[in-house]
Amino acid sequence: MPQPNAPHVLNFAAAQAVNASQSFLLTWDAFQNGTAADAITVSIDNGLGTTVFQTPNPGTNGALPGTATSVSIPAGTLAANITNITTITFYHFVATTNAATATATVAFRATDTQLNLVTAGSGTTAPVPLVSKPSWGANGFGFDVETAVNQLLVIRYSTDLQTWNTLFTTNSPGTTVHIPIPIQAGANGFFRVQNGP
Repeated sequence: MPQPNAPHVLNFAAAQAVNASQSFLLTWDAFQNGTAADAITVSIDNGLGTTVFQTPNPGTNGALPGTATSVSIPAGTLAANITNITTITFYHFVATTNAATATATVAFRATDTQLNLVTAGSGTTAPVPLVSKPSWGANGFGFDVETAVNQLLVIRYSTDLQTWNTLFTTNSPGTTVHIPIPIQAGANGFFRVQNGP
């Protein structure tokens, strides 16, 4: 099978100033010789290792066919003021299944293009995270954070209130998220929650 052409983004300039509070249509030039039997995937990572948007994989329900030239990213999917790593991949692929042994074989050739998709402010300021309901148990310490839906939160830890280390980052799935903190080795410490990045 031939190697697919590299995806070429048509609205690259618009992808550098996406309003996170509105849906965004990412568009590209046609997959050369792409057919409905081929596939296209789009994946968006928030730059911190978390996939925030992913189209279905080739051969699964809802997968983009090789004839697609765009995908709509729903409003609120992306956090404001973030540089997201976006990958568009064109696939020529063939899949077969042996019903007798319930095995599948897939062969493919793919070419992808990676770009930064940058979100601007959403027109509103993210609320200051409000920490509540601290709890302590056998597995460690935890607390709830009241915030905006899909708000990127950075959890930091310090033993001296001078040096703050990032424990992890997370996106709030709702207006409240529970933050579990595993038991820390060494001295007692302090925690801080900030809006990302």
